[in-house]
Amino acid sequence: MAVPPSIKGGNLTTEVTAFQDTTVKLECEARGVPLPTITWYRKGAAVLSNRQTQYVERGHFLKIPRVQATDAGQYTCKVTSVAGSAEKNYELEVYGKCLFVFVFLNTLIVAKSLILECEVAGHPPPSITWLKDGVPVRDGESVRVFEQGKKVEIVSASISDSGSYVCVATSIAGDKEVKYEVRETINQTILSGFPIEFECKATGSPLPAVSWSKDGRPLTSATGVSVLKRGQVLKIERVQLLDAGMYKCLAVNLAGAAELLYSLQVFVPPIISSRGRETDDITVIKGGNITLDCAAEGVPKPAVSWLKDGRPITGQHGAKVLNDGRLLQIRDADVTDTGRYTCVSVNVAGQADSKYDVSVHVPPSILGQVQSPENISVVVKNTVALSCEASGIPFPTISWLKNDQPIQTSSSVRILSDTGRYSCLASNSAGDRSRHYNLNVLGTKTSSVNSDGNVLILSGSVSLTLCLHPTSSGTRTAEC
Repeated sequence: MAVPPSIKGGNLTTEVTAFQDTTVKLECEARGVPLPTITWYRKGAAVLSNRQTQYVERGHFLKIPRVQATDAGQYTCKVTSVAGSAEKNYELEVYGKCLFVFVFLNTLIVAKSLILECEVAGHPPPSITWLKDGVPVRDGESVRVFEQGKKVEIVSASISDSGSYVCVATSIAGDKEVKYEVRETINQTILSGFPIEFECKATGSPLPAVSWSKDGRPLTSATGVSVLKRGQVLKIERVQLLDAGMYKCLAVNLAGAAELLYSLQVFVPPIISSRGRETDDITVIKGGNITLDCAAEGVPKPAVSWLKDGRPITGQHGAKVLNDGRLLQIRDADVTDTGRYTCVSVNVAGQADSKYDVSVHVPPSILGQVQSPENISVVVKNTVALSCEASGIPFPTISWLKNDQPIQTSSSVRILSDTGRYSCLASNSAGDRSRHYNLNVLGTKTSSVNSDGNVLILSGSVSLTLCLHPTSSGTRTAEC
């Protein structure tokens, strides 16, 4: 006698839950005479027996090894025989493990906001909590947790905010966490031309991949730096000013990410440019103005000071420091302003100096000068002396003229004719000055020449002695 097929619990949909990667068995306990044939369906399509889904005991069980979230859904067991058919539905729900889809990591910079972001996927959706150094992170004035815990903002970060942050995702399938090592920026300074190494000793399981960047741009050995020891050392052989910037080491593996940030400042010793300078010897005429330049460059910006003859210039008469020391101005120059001026440029990397030798020249003056020309009369056979004592810086040269013509002399004899206009001319680089005499010889003219030393014999037996001597006071004299 035939008995129609039936399935135990066939009137109800059986809900089955499973964790991802576990084995699921759906049971179809069928009865009937003759024994019915069992076929499994998923979403209306017959399920074939293979490695992913296996029929066990002639279909009495449907086995799914290592079930995945994609296996979730409705399954139907259908039994048939000559006596009829029956079916039963199953609803399979797979709890997936937490999966970190995005992990963002920023380095703490003092007084800036820092956001840690943790995007997690899973079924059912996991809840997220944050820990800092093992202590739960709570909303407060300095910390803000938002977007269902996916983001943590540290407002106006300080050094105390550095540490180990952990994002913990929790669901019925279990917990999973990712760790962030948040550190303050490491400040590095170095002189240009020297080598430097940055270390990034990253550990983890599996071994993290390490990469370097500068100011957001990737660095490799092809960019002029050396990446050594599987990325754990970045070396620059000769640091230049353009190497200054922010260097980041990023270590990433399946468990998370960590980064280390270096701020490199390159110091450059001062250099004083001589561009546009023709000479270090500066000459000015008394009463004039001069400006000395000190074009100092360096990193950090060097401080500039001035010395005169080795002593600091502190508001002395006529000297004024301008433009943060770049210029030294001397107005209404005087003889006391003569000397060696030194510009000294200093920063933490070193110092440099530049020297100027300043000479203040004074135009000649003739001492005892009266109304010119002076009229002098002399009787024959008498001696007359014409004097010319001059001063000036540098020492003036003195020359004599008769009737505006230079007096021709030999090594030992100067021969003058009689009456005429005699001029003394004192000259130096600052100018010249003259003194004039009108000489009138009274009496009978005779001709005689005395060639004794420096004696000058005027026709008519009137003699005149002219002597030129340097003096210790900076003058030259012409006298008898």
